[in-house]
Amino acid sequence: MRKTILTLVFLFLIIVVGALVPKSVFAQQYCPDENACLCQQIGYPACCEIEGPGGYNCGGGGGGEQCECGVNAQGNCKPCGGFQCPTPVNCSPAERVMTYDITNIDEDWNPRCPVGTSQSYQCTDYGTDEDGNEVCTDGRAITYGCCPTGTQYQCQVVDTGNNYTIYNSCRNPTRCSEDIDVYLYHYEAPNTVANRCYSGENESGFYWVYNVYTVCRDYQRVCNCVATCNAQAPSTPILTSPVDGASLSTTPVSLNWNAVSSWGLACANQVNSYSVYVGTTNPPIPYTNVGTATNYSFSGALGNTYYWFVRASNGQLYTDSEVRSFTITQGPWWQVKDGDVTANGALGSDVPDGSVFADNGAGGYPGLPVYSDSFNLSSNPAKISTTGWQANSLSFVQRLFNFDYFANLIPQSIVVNPIGDLAGGGVSDENGYEWYRVNGNLDIASSINFGNRKVIVFVENGSLNLAGNINLNDGVGFAGFFVEGGINIDPNMAQVAGPELEGVYLTSGLFSTGAGDSQLHIRGSVASYGGFSLQRDLINDSAAPAELFEYGPDQILLFPNKLAFRQSRWVEVAP
Repeated sequence: MRKTILTLVFLFLIIVVGALVPKSVFAQQYCPDENACLCQQIGYPACCEIEGPGGYNCGGGGGGEQCECGVNAQGNCKPCGGFQCPTPVNCSPAERVMTYDITNIDEDWNPRCPVGTSQSYQCTDYGTDEDGNEVCTDGRAITYGCCPTGTQYQCQVVDTGNNYTIYNSCRNPTRCSEDIDVYLYHYEAPNTVANRCYSGENESGFYWVYNVYTVCRDYQRVCNCVATCNAQAPSTPILTSPVDGASLSTTPVSLNWNAVSSWGLACANQVNSYSVYVGTTNPPIPYTNVGTATNYSFSGALGNTYYWFVRASNGQLYTDSEVRSFTITQGPWWQVKDGDVTANGALGSDVPDGSVFADNGAGGYPGLPVYSDSFNLSSNPAKISTTGWQANSLSFVQRLFNFDYFANLIPQSIVVNPIGDLAGGGVSDENGYEWYRVNGNLDIASSINFGNRKVIVFVENGSLNLAGNINLNDGVGFAGFFVEGGINIDPNMAQVAGPELEGVYLTSGLFSTGAGDSQLHIRGSVASYGGFSLQRDLINDSAAPAELFEYGPDQILLFPNKLAFRQSRWVEVAP
Protein backbone atom coordinates (compact mmCIF):
# COMPACT_ATOMS: atom_id res chain seq x y z
CA MET A 1 0.00 0.00 0.00
CA ARG A 2 1.53 3.32 -1.07
CA LYS A 3 1.85 6.18 1.40
CA THR A 4 0.85 9.71 0.55
CA ILE A 5 2.36 11.83 3.32
CA LEU A 6 2.59 9.99 6.66
CA THR A 7 2.50 6.34 7.59
CA LEU A 8 0.16 6.24 10.58
CA VAL A 9 -3.61 6.12 10.20
CA PHE A 10 -5.90 7.28 12.96
CA LEU A 11 -9.36 5.69 13.06
CA PHE A 12 -12.29 7.75 14.21
CA LEU A 13 -14.92 5.87 16.19
CA ILE A 14 -18.16 7.11 17.64
CA ILE A 15 -19.06 5.41 20.88
CA VAL A 16 -22.85 5.08 21.19
CA VAL A 17 -24.59 2.87 23.72
CA GLY A 18 -25.63 -0.35 21.97
CA ALA A 19 -24.27 0.57 18.50
CA LEU A 20 -21.34 1.93 16.51
CA VAL A 21 -22.31 4.59 13.98
CA PRO A 22 -19.71 5.96 11.53
CA LYS A 23 -19.42 9.73 11.38
CA SER A 24 -17.43 11.62 8.73
CA VAL A 25 -15.43 14.69 9.67
CA PHE A 26 -16.11 16.14 6.22
CA ALA A 27 -19.18 17.82 4.79
CA GLN A 28 -21.69 15.86 2.74
CA GLN A 29 -20.87 15.64 -0.96
CA TYR A 30 -23.49 18.09 -2.21
CA CYS A 31 -23.04 21.46 -3.84
CA PRO A 32 -24.50 24.11 -1.52
CA ASP A 33 -26.04 26.21 -4.28
CA GLU A 34 -25.92 26.84 -8.01
CA ASN A 35 -23.64 29.83 -7.63
CA ALA A 36 -20.90 28.16 -5.61
CA CYS A 37 -19.83 24.93 -7.19
CA LEU A 38 -16.74 24.06 -5.11
CA CYS A 39 -14.29 22.29 -7.35
CA GLN A 40 -11.52 20.05 -6.06
CA GLN A 41 -11.96 20.76 -2.38
CA ILE A 42 -12.14 18.08 0.25
CA GLY A 43 -15.71 16.89 0.66
CA TYR A 44 -16.74 17.68 -2.91
CA PRO A 45 -16.11 15.99 -6.29
CA ALA A 46 -14.24 17.80 -9.03
CA CYS A 47 -17.57 18.90 -10.46
CA CYS A 48 -20.66 18.28 -8.42
CA GLU A 49 -22.88 15.67 -10.00
CA ILE A 50 -25.10 14.78 -7.03
CA GLU A 51 -28.22 16.83 -6.42
CA GLY A 52 -29.24 16.72 -2.82
CA PRO A 53 -31.23 18.77 -0.35
CA GLY A 54 -30.64 22.39 -1.18
CA GLY A 55 -28.02 21.44 -3.71
CA TYR A 56 -27.75 21.50 -7.46
CA ASN A 57 -26.13 19.52 -10.25
CA CYS A 58 -23.13 21.53 -11.36
CA GLY A 59 -21.78 18.89 -13.68
CA GLY A 60 -23.17 20.23 -16.92
CA GLY A 61 -24.43 23.33 -18.54
CA GLY A 62 -23.18 25.97 -20.89
CA GLY A 63 -21.22 29.11 -20.41
CA GLY A 64 -17.80 27.67 -21.17
CA GLU A 65 -15.94 24.60 -22.19
CA GLN A 66 -15.54 21.82 -19.73
CA CYS A 67 -12.19 21.84 -17.89
CA GLU A 68 -10.91 20.84 -14.48
CA CYS A 69 -10.28 23.25 -11.65
CA GLY A 70 -6.64 23.58 -10.67
CA VAL A 71 -5.33 21.72 -13.72
CA ASN A 72 -6.08 23.63 -16.93
CA ALA A 73 -8.59 26.25 -15.88
CA GLN A 74 -7.32 29.55 -17.22
CA GLY A 75 -8.46 32.57 -19.19
CA ASN A 76 -12.19 32.44 -19.92
CA CYS A 77 -12.43 28.71 -19.29
CA LYS A 78 -15.36 28.38 -16.89
CA PRO A 79 -15.79 24.80 -15.74
CA CYS A 80 -18.64 23.42 -13.72
CA GLY A 81 -21.47 24.90 -15.74
CA GLY A 82 -19.88 28.30 -16.25
CA PHE A 83 -18.86 29.09 -12.67
CA GLN A 84 -15.28 30.10 -11.83
CA CYS A 85 -13.14 27.84 -9.62
CA PRO A 86 -12.94 29.06 -6.02
CA THR A 87 -9.85 30.64 -4.58
CA PRO A 88 -7.84 27.97 -2.72
CA VAL A 89 -7.18 28.25 0.98
CA ASN A 90 -3.46 28.73 1.55
CA CYS A 91 -1.30 28.45 4.69
CA SER A 92 2.24 29.61 5.30
CA PRO A 93 4.89 28.31 2.86
CA ALA A 94 6.26 25.92 5.48
CA GLU A 95 4.30 22.81 6.31
CA ARG A 96 2.19 23.43 9.38
CA VAL A 97 2.03 20.86 12.17
CA MET A 98 -0.77 21.06 14.72
CA THR A 99 -0.36 19.33 18.08
CA TYR A 100 -3.00 19.10 20.78
CA ASP A 101 -3.04 17.96 24.37
CA ILE A 102 -6.36 16.18 24.68
CA THR A 103 -8.12 13.80 27.05
CA ASN A 104 -9.89 10.62 26.08
CA ILE A 105 -12.82 11.70 23.84
CA ASP A 106 -14.14 14.94 22.43
CA GLU A 107 -17.70 16.27 22.62
CA ASP A 108 -18.70 14.13 19.64
CA TRP A 109 -17.46 10.96 21.33
CA ASN A 110 -14.53 10.63 18.95
CA PRO A 111 -11.69 8.75 20.71
CA ARG A 112 -8.47 10.72 20.91
CA CYS A 113 -4.96 10.08 22.19
CA PRO A 114 -4.60 8.83 25.78
CA VAL A 115 -4.17 11.28 28.63
CA GLY A 116 -0.65 12.72 28.78
CA THR A 117 0.08 12.08 25.09
CA SER A 118 -0.03 14.33 22.05
CA GLN A 119 -1.80 14.13 18.71
CA SER A 120 -0.36 15.54 15.50
CA TYR A 121 -1.40 15.90 11.92
CA GLN A 122 0.11 17.86 9.07
CA CYS A 123 -0.72 19.18 5.63
CA THR A 124 0.04 22.24 3.56
CA ASP A 125 -3.42 23.81 3.08
CA TYR A 126 -6.15 24.02 5.67
CA GLY A 127 -9.89 24.54 5.74
CA THR A 128 -12.68 23.76 8.21
CA ASP A 129 -15.11 20.89 8.45
CA GLU A 130 -18.82 21.15 9.25
CA ASP A 131 -18.04 21.48 12.94
CA GLY A 132 -15.54 24.28 12.39
CA ASN A 133 -12.51 22.11 13.01
CA GLU A 134 -9.44 22.87 10.94
CA VAL A 135 -8.76 20.15 8.37
CA CYS A 136 -6.46 19.62 5.40
CA THR A 137 -7.80 20.92 2.08
CA ASP A 138 -4.89 19.96 -0.15
CA GLY A 139 -6.25 16.57 -1.07
CA ARG A 140 -4.02 14.65 1.30
CA ALA A 141 -5.33 12.45 4.04
CA ILE A 142 -5.05 13.61 7.62
CA THR A 143 -2.69 11.35 9.51
CA TYR A 144 -2.72 11.32 13.28
CA GLY A 145 0.00 10.20 15.63
CA CYS A 146 -0.17 9.65 19.36
CA CYS A 147 3.17 9.72 21.21
CA PRO A 148 3.91 8.99 24.89
CA THR A 149 4.87 11.76 27.26
CA GLY A 150 8.51 12.75 26.82
CA THR A 151 8.47 11.91 23.11
CA GLN A 152 7.42 13.73 19.97
CA TYR A 153 6.16 12.80 16.53
CA GLN A 154 8.87 13.07 13.87
CA CYS A 155 8.87 12.07 10.23
CA GLN A 156 11.58 11.53 7.66
CA VAL A 157 11.51 10.80 3.96
CA VAL A 158 12.77 7.32 3.09
CA ASP A 159 13.77 6.04 -0.33
CA THR A 160 12.05 2.68 -0.86
CA GLY A 161 14.36 1.85 -3.74
CA ASN A 162 11.34 1.16 -6.00
CA ASN A 163 10.49 2.85 -9.28
CA TYR A 164 7.05 3.01 -10.85
CA THR A 165 5.82 4.09 -14.29
CA ILE A 166 2.75 6.16 -15.12
CA TYR A 167 1.20 6.95 -18.49
CA ASN A 168 0.90 10.61 -19.42
CA SER A 169 -2.24 11.34 -21.40
CA CYS A 170 -1.90 13.71 -24.31
CA ARG A 171 -4.49 16.08 -22.96
CA ASN A 172 -3.72 15.98 -19.29
CA PRO A 173 -0.08 15.06 -18.74
CA THR A 174 0.48 13.86 -15.20
CA ARG A 175 3.45 13.96 -12.91
CA CYS A 176 4.71 11.59 -10.23
CA SER A 177 1.67 11.05 -8.04
CA GLU A 178 3.18 12.26 -4.78
CA ASP A 179 5.08 15.42 -3.96
CA ILE A 180 7.71 13.45 -2.06
CA ASP A 181 8.34 11.15 -5.01
CA VAL A 182 10.87 12.25 -7.62
CA TYR A 183 10.80 12.33 -11.39
CA LEU A 184 13.49 10.19 -12.99
CA TYR A 185 12.90 10.36 -16.77
CA HIS A 186 10.33 10.25 -19.62
CA TYR A 187 10.26 7.81 -22.47
CA GLU A 188 8.08 7.36 -25.58
CA ALA A 189 6.44 4.16 -26.78
CA PRO A 190 5.10 3.56 -30.30
CA ASN A 191 1.51 4.70 -30.72
CA THR A 192 -1.23 2.16 -30.53
CA VAL A 193 -4.89 2.32 -31.42
CA ALA A 194 -5.80 2.24 -27.77
CA ASN A 195 -3.46 5.03 -26.70
CA ARG A 196 -2.90 7.67 -29.27
CA CYS A 197 -3.36 11.37 -29.55
CA TYR A 198 -4.40 13.31 -32.63
CA SER A 199 -2.03 16.21 -33.01
CA GLY A 200 -2.95 17.94 -36.24
CA GLU A 201 -2.68 17.74 -40.00
CA ASN A 202 0.37 17.62 -42.23
CA GLU A 203 0.84 17.13 -45.94
CA SER A 204 -0.37 13.56 -45.61
CA GLY A 205 -3.48 14.72 -43.83
CA PHE A 206 -2.75 13.84 -40.22
CA TYR A 207 -0.24 12.11 -37.96
CA TRP A 208 -0.13 10.50 -34.56
CA VAL A 209 2.18 11.20 -31.67
CA TYR A 210 3.84 8.64 -29.43
CA ASN A 211 2.55 7.76 -26.05
CA VAL A 212 4.66 9.27 -23.22
CA TYR A 213 5.52 7.46 -20.00
CA THR A 214 7.06 8.87 -16.85
CA VAL A 215 9.28 6.88 -14.48
CA CYS A 216 9.09 7.96 -10.82
CA ARG A 217 11.07 7.02 -7.75
CA ASP A 218 8.93 5.92 -4.82
CA TYR A 219 9.63 7.69 -1.51
CA GLN A 220 7.70 7.40 1.73
CA ARG A 221 7.39 9.43 4.88
CA VAL A 222 8.22 7.24 7.86
CA CYS A 223 7.07 8.64 11.18
CA ASN A 224 7.97 7.58 14.69
CA CYS A 225 7.71 8.73 18.24
CA VAL A 226 11.20 9.82 19.31
CA ALA A 227 12.43 10.93 22.69
CA THR A 228 12.27 14.64 23.29
CA CYS A 229 15.82 15.98 23.77
CA ASN A 230 16.78 19.41 25.07
CA ALA A 231 20.47 19.77 24.30
CA GLN A 232 22.56 21.44 27.02
CA ALA A 233 25.92 23.16 26.59
CA PRO A 234 28.95 22.32 28.76
CA SER A 235 29.84 24.55 31.69
CA THR A 236 32.51 27.21 31.26
CA PRO A 237 36.21 26.18 31.32
CA ILE A 238 38.17 28.20 33.90
CA LEU A 239 41.67 29.28 32.79
CA THR A 240 44.29 28.95 35.53
CA SER A 241 47.73 29.77 34.10
CA PRO A 242 49.42 31.78 32.84
CA VAL A 243 47.66 34.79 34.32
CA ASP A 244 46.18 37.33 31.96
CA GLY A 245 48.84 39.68 30.56
CA ALA A 246 51.75 37.56 31.82
CA SER A 247 55.30 38.16 30.57
CA LEU A 248 57.08 34.84 30.12
CA SER A 249 60.71 34.31 29.29
CA THR A 250 60.59 30.64 28.37
CA THR A 251 58.99 28.64 25.59
CA PRO A 252 57.11 26.36 25.22
CA VAL A 253 54.41 27.85 27.43
CA SER A 254 52.17 25.55 29.49
CA LEU A 255 48.51 26.61 29.13
CA ASN A 256 46.33 25.21 31.92
CA TRP A 257 42.62 25.26 32.86
CA ASN A 258 40.20 23.57 35.24
CA ALA A 259 38.04 20.71 34.00
CA VAL A 260 34.41 21.70 33.31
CA SER A 261 31.95 20.78 36.04
CA SER A 262 29.46 19.45 33.46
CA TRP A 263 29.73 18.44 29.80
CA GLY A 264 26.02 19.11 29.25
CA LEU A 265 23.99 16.96 26.87
CA ALA A 266 24.23 16.30 23.14
CA CYS A 267 21.07 14.75 21.71
CA ALA A 268 23.11 12.38 19.54
CA ASN A 269 26.76 11.36 19.13
CA GLN A 270 28.08 13.07 22.26
CA VAL A 271 31.87 13.52 22.07
CA ASN A 272 33.42 15.56 24.89
CA SER A 273 36.62 17.47 24.11
CA TYR A 274 38.53 20.70 24.61
CA SER A 275 39.92 22.85 21.81
CA VAL A 276 42.67 25.36 22.56
CA TYR A 277 42.60 28.51 20.44
CA VAL A 278 45.90 30.44 20.52
CA GLY A 279 47.34 33.00 18.12
CA THR A 280 48.54 36.57 17.67
CA THR A 281 45.06 37.94 16.82
CA ASN A 282 42.23 38.64 19.25
CA PRO A 283 40.19 36.50 19.19
CA PRO A 284 42.65 33.81 18.06
CA ILE A 285 41.81 31.59 15.11
CA PRO A 286 44.19 28.59 15.06
CA TYR A 287 43.10 25.82 17.38
CA THR A 288 44.15 22.34 18.53
CA ASN A 289 41.82 19.65 19.85
CA VAL A 290 43.37 18.12 22.98
CA GLY A 291 40.62 15.66 23.89
CA THR A 292 39.82 15.78 27.60
CA ALA A 293 43.29 16.96 28.71
CA THR A 294 43.35 20.14 30.81
CA ASN A 295 46.70 21.51 29.63
CA TYR A 296 48.47 22.29 26.39
CA SER A 297 52.15 23.01 25.65
CA PHE A 298 52.46 25.89 23.19
CA SER A 299 55.73 26.73 21.43
CA GLY A 300 55.69 30.43 20.62
CA ALA A 301 58.18 32.90 19.26
CA LEU A 302 60.17 35.32 21.40
CA GLY A 303 58.83 38.85 21.39
CA ASN A 304 55.25 37.93 20.39
CA THR A 305 52.04 38.57 22.32
CA TYR A 306 49.56 35.69 22.12
CA TYR A 307 45.84 35.45 22.88
CA TRP A 308 44.20 32.20 23.95
CA PHE A 309 40.98 30.64 25.16
CA VAL A 310 39.58 27.13 25.62
CA ARG A 311 36.36 25.77 24.07
CA ALA A 312 34.53 22.86 25.73
CA SER A 313 32.31 20.95 23.29
CA ASN A 314 30.05 17.91 23.67
CA GLY A 315 29.75 17.42 19.93
CA GLN A 316 26.59 19.52 19.55
CA LEU A 317 26.92 22.57 21.78
CA TYR A 318 29.98 24.34 23.13
CA THR A 319 31.01 26.94 25.72
CA ASP A 320 34.08 29.22 25.54
CA SER A 321 36.27 30.44 28.37
CA GLU A 322 37.46 34.01 28.72
CA VAL A 323 40.24 35.23 26.41
CA ARG A 324 43.64 35.82 28.00
CA SER A 325 46.97 37.06 26.68
CA PHE A 326 50.64 36.50 27.41
CA THR A 327 53.91 37.79 25.95
CA ILE A 328 57.02 35.70 25.41
CA THR A 329 60.02 37.89 26.16
CA GLN A 330 63.68 37.18 25.57
CA GLY A 331 64.76 34.45 27.97
CA PRO A 332 67.19 35.18 30.80
CA TRP A 333 70.86 34.71 29.99
CA TRP A 334 74.23 35.06 31.67
CA GLN A 335 77.58 36.43 30.57
CA VAL A 336 81.24 36.29 31.51
CA LYS A 337 83.64 39.19 31.07
CA ASP A 338 87.40 39.05 30.66
CA GLY A 339 87.61 35.52 32.04
CA ASP A 340 87.51 31.82 31.28
CA VAL A 341 84.55 29.53 31.99
CA THR A 342 85.22 25.87 32.70
CA ALA A 343 82.48 23.22 32.90
CA ASN A 344 82.96 19.46 33.05
CA GLY A 345 79.62 19.05 31.24
CA ALA A 346 77.26 21.14 29.10
CA LEU A 347 77.63 24.90 28.82
CA GLY A 348 75.09 27.33 27.43
CA SER A 349 73.25 30.64 27.66
CA ASP A 350 70.30 32.09 25.74
CA VAL A 351 72.31 34.99 24.33
CA PRO A 352 70.13 37.42 22.34
CA ASP A 353 71.00 38.66 18.88
CA GLY A 354 73.65 41.38 18.94
CA SER A 355 75.27 40.20 22.20
CA VAL A 356 78.08 37.78 23.07
CA PHE A 357 78.53 35.20 25.80
CA ALA A 358 82.20 36.03 26.58
CA ASP A 359 82.70 39.79 26.56
CA ASN A 360 86.02 41.58 26.14
CA GLY A 361 87.86 42.79 29.24
CA ALA A 362 90.12 45.76 29.77
CA GLY A 363 92.80 44.08 27.68
CA GLY A 364 90.53 43.84 24.66
CA TYR A 365 90.17 40.06 24.61
CA PRO A 366 87.45 37.68 25.85
CA GLY A 367 87.97 34.62 27.99
CA LEU A 368 87.83 31.01 26.82
CA PRO A 369 84.68 28.85 27.30
CA VAL A 370 85.73 25.27 28.05
CA TYR A 371 83.20 22.41 28.12
CA SER A 372 83.23 18.64 27.84
CA ASP A 373 79.67 17.88 26.69
CA SER A 374 78.01 20.56 24.54
CA PHE A 375 77.91 24.32 24.07
CA ASN A 376 74.64 25.67 22.74
CA LEU A 377 76.37 28.62 21.07
CA SER A 378 78.63 26.42 18.90
CA SER A 379 76.21 26.66 15.99
CA ASN A 380 76.47 30.47 16.09
CA PRO A 381 80.10 31.51 16.68
CA ALA A 382 79.12 35.17 16.39
CA LYS A 383 77.37 34.88 19.76
CA ILE A 384 80.34 33.25 21.52
CA SER A 385 82.71 36.23 21.51
CA THR A 386 84.47 38.64 19.20
CA THR A 387 87.03 35.93 18.50
CA GLY A 388 84.76 32.89 18.63
CA TRP A 389 87.16 31.01 20.88
CA GLN A 390 85.89 27.81 22.49
CA ALA A 391 87.37 24.52 23.72
CA ASN A 392 85.60 21.17 23.85
CA SER A 393 87.85 19.45 26.36
CA LEU A 394 87.51 17.54 29.62
CA SER A 395 89.21 19.35 32.49
CA PHE A 396 91.09 16.96 34.73
CA VAL A 397 93.15 17.61 37.81
CA GLN A 398 94.70 15.09 40.18
CA ARG A 399 93.70 17.04 43.28
CA LEU A 400 90.22 18.34 44.21
CA PHE A 401 90.45 21.97 45.29
CA ASN A 402 87.29 22.06 47.43
CA PHE A 403 86.53 23.32 50.93
CA ASP A 404 88.35 20.48 52.66
CA TYR A 405 91.50 21.10 50.64
CA PHE A 406 91.77 24.75 51.64
CA ALA A 407 90.62 24.17 55.24
CA ASN A 408 93.52 21.75 55.72
CA LEU A 409 95.97 24.42 54.58
CA ILE A 410 95.17 26.85 57.41
CA PRO A 411 98.37 27.18 59.49
CA GLN A 412 98.02 26.26 63.14
CA SER A 413 99.73 29.50 64.11
CA ILE A 414 96.97 31.61 62.57
CA VAL A 415 94.83 33.65 64.96
CA VAL A 416 91.16 33.08 64.08
CA ASN A 417 89.00 36.15 64.75
CA PRO A 418 85.45 35.99 66.13
CA ILE A 419 82.90 36.19 63.30
CA GLY A 420 81.34 39.17 65.07
CA ASP A 421 84.42 41.27 64.11
CA LEU A 422 83.90 40.60 60.40
CA ALA A 423 82.32 43.98 59.63
CA GLY A 424 84.56 46.07 61.91
CA GLY A 425 87.88 44.28 61.50
CA GLY A 426 90.02 41.86 63.47
CA VAL A 427 93.62 40.78 64.07
CA SER A 428 95.79 40.45 60.95
CA ASP A 429 98.63 38.01 60.34
CA GLU A 430 102.09 39.08 59.30
CA ASN A 431 100.93 39.49 55.70
CA GLY A 432 97.92 41.62 56.58
CA TYR A 433 95.20 38.93 56.21
CA GLU A 434 92.33 38.62 58.69
CA TRP A 435 91.20 35.02 59.30
CA TYR A 436 87.62 34.05 60.31
CA ARG A 437 86.02 30.67 60.83
CA VAL A 438 82.41 29.78 61.71
CA ASN A 439 80.78 26.42 62.38
CA GLY A 440 77.28 26.43 60.89
CA ASN A 441 75.45 28.88 58.65
CA LEU A 442 76.78 32.40 58.16
CA ASP A 443 74.14 35.05 57.38
CA ILE A 444 75.36 38.43 56.15
CA ALA A 445 72.29 40.67 56.18
CA SER A 446 73.99 44.08 55.73
CA SER A 447 76.43 45.31 53.12
CA ILE A 448 80.15 45.33 54.03
CA ASN A 449 82.84 47.33 52.27
CA PHE A 450 86.20 45.83 53.19
CA GLY A 451 88.09 48.71 51.51
CA ASN A 452 91.84 47.88 51.72
CA ARG A 453 91.35 45.01 54.15
CA LYS A 454 92.25 41.44 53.22
CA VAL A 455 89.62 39.07 54.64
CA ILE A 456 89.49 35.24 54.58
CA VAL A 457 86.31 33.46 55.83
CA PHE A 458 85.77 29.70 56.28
CA VAL A 459 82.16 28.46 56.74
CA GLU A 460 82.26 24.90 58.08
CA ASN A 461 79.22 22.59 58.28
CA GLY A 462 76.94 25.29 56.92
CA SER A 463 76.02 27.65 54.09
CA LEU A 464 76.79 31.28 53.31
CA ASN A 465 73.62 33.37 52.92
CA LEU A 466 74.27 36.78 51.41
CA ALA A 467 71.65 39.53 51.65
CA GLY A 468 74.17 42.38 51.79
CA ASN A 469 76.79 43.51 49.27
CA ILE A 470 80.48 42.64 49.62
CA ASN A 471 82.77 45.31 48.15
CA LEU A 472 86.43 46.38 48.42
CA ASN A 473 89.01 48.64 46.83
CA ASP A 474 90.17 47.08 43.58
CA GLY A 475 93.86 46.21 43.47
CA VAL A 476 94.28 46.55 47.23
CA GLY A 477 91.52 44.80 49.10
CA PHE A 478 90.81 41.07 49.06
CA ALA A 479 87.84 38.88 50.12
CA GLY A 480 87.83 35.10 50.09
CA PHE A 481 84.89 32.92 51.19
CA PHE A 482 85.39 29.13 51.42
CA VAL A 483 82.09 27.35 52.15
CA GLU A 484 81.46 23.70 52.89
CA GLY A 485 77.71 24.02 52.22
CA GLY A 486 76.09 26.18 49.55
CA ILE A 487 76.24 29.88 48.74
CA ASN A 488 72.80 31.52 48.50
CA ILE A 489 72.29 35.08 47.31
CA ASP A 490 69.18 37.01 48.27
CA PRO A 491 67.24 38.11 45.14
CA ASN A 492 66.51 41.46 46.83
CA MET A 493 70.17 42.33 47.34
CA ALA A 494 70.66 46.07 46.91
CA GLN A 495 71.76 47.31 43.50
CA VAL A 496 74.95 49.37 43.42
CA ALA A 497 76.84 51.26 40.74
CA GLY A 498 79.54 48.61 40.50
CA PRO A 499 79.51 44.89 41.29
CA GLU A 500 77.22 43.69 44.08
CA LEU A 501 79.78 41.09 45.11
CA GLU A 502 83.59 41.15 44.86
CA GLY A 503 86.17 38.57 45.85
CA VAL A 504 86.80 34.85 45.54
CA TYR A 505 83.84 32.54 46.29
CA LEU A 506 84.34 28.78 46.55
CA THR A 507 81.69 26.26 47.62
CA SER A 508 81.56 22.48 47.81
CA GLY A 509 77.78 22.79 47.47
CA LEU A 510 75.45 24.71 45.10
CA PHE A 511 75.92 28.34 44.08
CA SER A 512 72.44 29.97 43.75
CA THR A 513 71.92 33.51 42.46
CA GLY A 514 68.32 33.91 43.74
CA ALA A 515 65.15 34.26 41.67
CA GLY A 516 65.23 38.03 41.33
CA ASP A 517 64.46 40.43 38.49
CA SER A 518 67.58 42.58 38.87
CA GLN A 519 71.05 41.88 37.51
CA LEU A 520 73.66 40.23 39.74
CA HIS A 521 77.20 41.45 38.97
CA ILE A 522 80.08 39.52 40.53
CA ARG A 523 83.70 40.61 40.08
CA GLY A 524 86.44 38.20 41.02
CA SER A 525 86.27 34.41 40.73
CA VAL A 526 83.57 31.83 41.53
CA ALA A 527 84.07 28.07 41.83
CA SER A 528 81.25 25.65 42.68
CA TYR A 529 81.70 21.88 42.92
CA GLY A 530 77.98 21.36 43.44
CA GLY A 531 76.92 23.30 40.34
CA PHE A 532 75.31 26.64 39.57
CA SER A 533 71.65 27.62 39.84
CA LEU A 534 71.18 30.76 37.75
CA GLN A 535 67.72 31.92 38.74
CA ARG A 536 67.50 35.60 37.81
CA ASP A 537 65.26 36.91 35.04
CA LEU A 538 65.33 40.51 33.82
CA ILE A 539 61.76 40.58 32.59
CA ASN A 540 61.86 44.22 31.47
CA ASP A 541 65.41 44.20 30.06
CA SER A 542 66.11 41.24 27.82
CA ALA A 543 69.19 42.90 26.29
CA ALA A 544 71.20 42.71 29.54
CA PRO A 545 72.46 39.49 31.14
CA ALA A 546 70.71 38.44 34.32
CA GLU A 547 74.04 37.33 35.82
CA LEU A 548 77.39 38.91 34.90
CA PHE A 549 80.60 37.24 36.05
CA GLU A 550 83.60 39.54 35.61
CA TYR A 551 87.11 38.25 36.06
CA GLY A 552 89.08 40.12 38.75
CA PRO A 553 92.83 39.57 38.16
CA ASP A 554 93.72 41.55 41.31
CA GLN A 555 91.88 38.99 43.43
CA ILE A 556 94.00 36.21 41.97
CA LEU A 557 97.18 38.19 42.52
CA LEU A 558 96.20 38.93 46.14
CA PHE A 559 95.27 35.30 46.88
CA PRO A 560 97.08 34.34 50.16
CA ASN A 561 100.26 32.28 49.74
CA LYS A 562 99.33 30.16 52.75
CA LEU A 563 96.41 28.76 50.73
CA ALA A 564 98.32 28.41 47.49
CA PHE A 565 98.92 25.00 45.93
CA ARG A 566 102.39 23.66 46.73
CA GLN A 567 103.99 20.91 44.77
CA SER A 568 107.27 19.38 46.05
CA ARG A 569 109.74 17.54 43.88
CA TRP A 570 112.29 15.28 45.53
CA VAL A 571 115.68 14.86 43.93
CA GLU A 572 118.23 12.44 45.34
CA VAL A 573 121.80 13.74 45.27
CA ALA A 574 125.10 12.30 46.41
CA PRO A 575 126.30 13.28 49.89
